[in-house]
Amino acid sequence: MKRLLGYASQWSVRPGDTVDFFLSSEPEETVSLDIVRVINGAPAALDLRPIPGATLGSRPVANQPIRTGSYLTLTMQDGFAQRGVTVAFSVKPTRDALACILDTGTLRLWRDAGGSLALEGAGEPNRVACHRMARGKWHSVRIVLDAIEQSAVVTVETASAGPACTISIPVPLGWQGIQRLSLGAKTDGSSALDGVVSGFRLWGADESSPDIALDFRDRLDCDQLTNRGTAKVGARLVNAPTRGVPGPNWAGQAFSPAEDQALYDAVHFHSDDLEDARWEASASWVIPPGFESGSYALRARGSTETTYVPFFVNPARAAPCRPVALLASTFTYHAYANHRIALESPEYEISELSALPVLDEELQTLQHMPELGASHYDRHVDGHPIYVTTRRRPILNMAPDTSNWSYNADTSITAFLHAREIDHDIVTDDLLHDEGVSALDGCRVLITGTHPEYLSTREWGALVAFLDRGGRLIYLGGNGFYWRVAIAQDRPWLMELRRAESGARYNEAEPAEYHMQFSGERGGLWRRLGRPPQGLVGVGMVADGWDRGAGYRLTDAARDPRVAFAFEGVHGDVLGAPCDAHPGAAGQEVDAADPELGTPDHALVVASSTMLGAGYYLAPEEVVFLHSATTGDVNARVRADLTFFETPAGGRSSPRVRSPGERRWPPSRDGPMSVG
Repeated sequence: MKRLLGYASQWSVRPGDTVDFFLSSEPEETVSLDIVRVINGAPAALDLRPIPGATLGSRPVANQPIRTGSYLTLTMQDGFAQRGVTVAFSVKPTRDALACILDTGTLRLWRDAGGSLALEGAGEPNRVACHRMARGKWHSVRIVLDAIEQSAVVTVETASAGPACTISIPVPLGWQGIQRLSLGAKTDGSSALDGVVSGFRLWGADESSPDIALDFRDRLDCDQLTNRGTAKVGARLVNAPTRGVPGPNWAGQAFSPAEDQALYDAVHFHSDDLEDARWEASASWVIPPGFESGSYALRARGSTETTYVPFFVNPARAAPCRPVALLASTFTYHAYANHRIALESPEYEISELSALPVLDEELQTLQHMPELGASHYDRHVDGHPIYVTTRRRPILNMAPDTSNWSYNADTSITAFLHAREIDHDIVTDDLLHDEGVSALDGCRVLITGTHPEYLSTREWGALVAFLDRGGRLIYLGGNGFYWRVAIAQDRPWLMELRRAESGARYNEAEPAEYHMQFSGERGGLWRRLGRPPQGLVGVGMVADGWDRGAGYRLTDAARDPRVAFAFEGVHGDVLGAPCDAHPGAAGQEVDAADPELGTPDHALVVASSTMLGAGYYLAPEEVVFLHSATTGDVNARVRADLTFFETPAGGRSSPRVRSPGERRWPPSRDGPMSVG
């Protein structure tokens, strides 16, 4: 298990920016720090190069805890509600566990693992026998506290479950009103609730109009809530709960907040939500002027282990990009961050591996430390799909010398470019999202990584604009340009993904929760959003499998003079065939051309994979009716295509898109790569 952990304040920086590093060690120890350039992060070919003058010295690093759990916190003026208070709201518990539903500092409403309620004031909680606050059902809660009568009464009603439940307890002597209130946890954030709340109202002495009437429908993209009541209060959501979810009045009348905002007056709290680990910074580094663009990491070396905290340096501001740039798939790295599929999903072992998963050091650490959070492939502890995750936490599977997936697989491309002495810049998904196509000014050829699966709408638009103005694109991956994501504008370390309807996925958004809180856009496959990847790069996801792969067999189109430059020095008709050293250039997640989905008519399919076996299956979006002929041994649709086509560019010379349509292509390449 890893005991030295860290994360960075941001992944995507430019010269002149400051990146902060946050470290934790259990037990406390002195750690030496320096910056290294990541040429190849794969464990079997690790190539890390220290940066002269970028030694950050040694310093003690102590253990820093992480507190998860989302909730609402309210702050009032001193002396608010001195004579008493009435609170009303609706709640739908989604997990049976001990949790604090409401805390005023002196009065707490609890729900235990069996669903029983307790109201806690002076002394021990007062437990009464009444109907359970059942999981998955909406309940109306009303609490009346009378400071003069020195009593508090809570009434809970459920439309479908019998009579109301009432609890009465004495109010502590010396009641001074409410200064702070939390909903969904104790005021210190502990004992967090898994559940949905709606319609929070609070009255002081005058019940004619509420002092506090929180609007959960408004400003879905931020953590501040609007109070429609008369009091001046600060209302903030802690740890990024899920918003844009239907409340108790929803019954299928609308399926997005834009259709009927009133039905979306709810917020879903999770005890494992996390926005920011909020550790104390251990070190900071200012990217020097003129510093070379590339992939870098803080190297932290303790007495028994080393940990790496990666980040990317984009080209300097106002400086043109180099003619060749590699697109770092930071949104995809984010989507996979700390994925626990091998720990949590029985289907993973059965359908993906056909064998027991290996619990490497990263998985062991995640198993021991659930507070590190999970990925967009996982579910919350209450079973709800995870929509929002954060970068501001230790991420164990995105670092040099860890699993050769996504981040480290992409370094096989940087290693190739360095070995061939091809000067290039790194441009991140974040930069394209923030700055659009101007981030690629000066770039003639943009190369993707092995798995650019996740893109925002703004990044997609930047890529289209790049091609429209004459840029050339080499898509070196598979299952790319697949899902839409959204980034929080005021907290760019948060990313949102809602998997609507079809697609290869381990979870899917709940009904009426397809639209993202950060952007208001409908989530899901780009294909189902009217932008199939075939229209952008000529190929799109058709199948996946985790068995032995295959090579590519050249087609007659490979002899077309338009692609003669790409096959100079190539001998034979099969590229990347399986061997003892490699499972084949075509495998895992494979893309194919499809004119019906936008592959240009003039595109050349210059090679297609040889037969993929029974361990490869058509993607769900390819199967509209169930049938048995979905595997690679019987369905010719299960294949990877290598395509080439020119794009129109207003008179510019032959811009091109080249797509091998497969994730194993870059690691399998040991020959020259044309980037003209």
